[in-house]
Amino acid sequence: MRNRLGQFIVLMCGCIIAAVMDCQAKSGPDSVEELLTYEIRSEAGREYAVLTGIREEYRERFPRYLGKTAGKTSTVLFPLPDKIKDVWVEEIAADAFRDLTVKPANMPKHLKIVGDRAFLNTKMLTQEMVFPAQIEQIGEEAFANCRISWVEFPGEQDLVIGKRAFADNELLWAVYLPGPYCMIGEEAFAGCREEFYLGYKKRPGPGRNPTEEYAQANGLKALWVPVIDSLEPVVRYPQEPLVLKPEIGNYFYGENGEGDNLLSCEEADDAPDYGYSAWHAPCGETCVGEGYLDITASSELASADGRYAAENLHALCGRESAWAEGVEGNGIGESITYHDCNDWHVRNRWDYIKYEEWYLENENKINPLDGYIRYTQICIVNGYAKNRKTWEENGRVKTLLMYVEDKPYAYLELEDTIKPQYFTLPWEDIMVAERGDITFRFVIEDVYPGTTYEDTCLTGLVMEFTGRHGH
Repeated sequence: MRNRLGQFIVLMCGCIIAAVMDCQAKSGPDSVEELLTYEIRSEAGREYAVLTGIREEYRERFPRYLGKTAGKTSTVLFPLPDKIKDVWVEEIAADAFRDLTVKPANMPKHLKIVGDRAFLNTKMLTQEMVFPAQIEQIGEEAFANCRISWVEFPGEQDLVIGKRAFADNELLWAVYLPGPYCMIGEEAFAGCREEFYLGYKKRPGPGRNPTEEYAQANGLKALWVPVIDSLEPVVRYPQEPLVLKPEIGNYFYGENGEGDNLLSCEEADDAPDYGYSAWHAPCGETCVGEGYLDITASSELASADGRYAAENLHALCGRESAWAEGVEGNGIGESITYHDCNDWHVRNRWDYIKYEEWYLENENKINPLDGYIRYTQICIVNGYAKNRKTWEENGRVKTLLMYVEDKPYAYLELEDTIKPQYFTLPWEDIMVAERGDITFRFVIEDVYPGTTYEDTCLTGLVMEFTGRHGH
């Protein structure tokens, strides 16, 4: 009897305590601000707020008190205030919100500093975190084990990321930094996804690239992923035009091949195709993306079947046709205009990084898909290369002056050979954003004369670039 009475008393006491606590929750704070501890500090004549944690009396049943501020019985949604006492929150102190069962829904708009272990083991409401532009410092283990998948720092200033700041987020695969000069602590991304990317917005200058060095030392991949705010071409013009000399290649069997040679890509002096085998089927330039290429000339030699038209310079036209200038004399001063535009329907930096991952998995090591087309090489087939006799009879180009957007960029010094010639462009000298237009012009400066005709010819002119899905 006594045992049953004792159990009844304990049960009643528990009910009373629960009722009291429930009453306290119902009559608790009306705003998130009242649930928190904080400090108002002054610096250089201005005030800022520091969130230091949750008030002790509300910590045990924090979801219920938090729910009351939102008119609910309970909630896991934890909106961090932008202001305290009408003062902007700029810092979250060490250990302030670690080990919580609720999910922070945001970072304060003017947040600059996140202290050590501030959110350790606290799961974020969203796995995709975008920090305020003012952020300067992320403390040690500040966001360790928070179930984050990617992180973006949209500001301009280089920031400090502490030791193990984002460790043990198993889904975290990419972090987008303001630039390549951020300070990153040891094991900042330890325990995250094996394929991990450090993207950065600012273009690296000459000299050291600390982000690249950190990535290499920690088995990560670093890449420049610029913000595209203009469709205008991005060109590094030399003070004086470059002088570029070619490497000599050979023809191959692509889409103009026949029988067993069709698309075999085997090289041969008499093969019909030139340029780049990746432009050919089964997945070349015609099966991915959209855009256009328009090749025109200042003059063309008249013909009934168009065999001397500028459009014959396209990559897939083969050797049966060519462009021939159409003026009196040897054509010095005549030009080809190459107007290009590409669109691969990838619209944000996370998609670009994902495609970069795909390329790396497929062993393409230098093809960043960050929204920019990078022009890397020019293939030119000099003269009318239908056969040796036709090639010798007609004139060939000795020197072309290459213009980019109507500004001189380089002299191309061609050799007097029937084989394809490949001119390599400096990496990232010439870029244009997807959907952006770019215009190249090639002016004949000097020629090799033909044995029979004055006409100067070109069989092919192909501008190779990275950034496409086709290769």
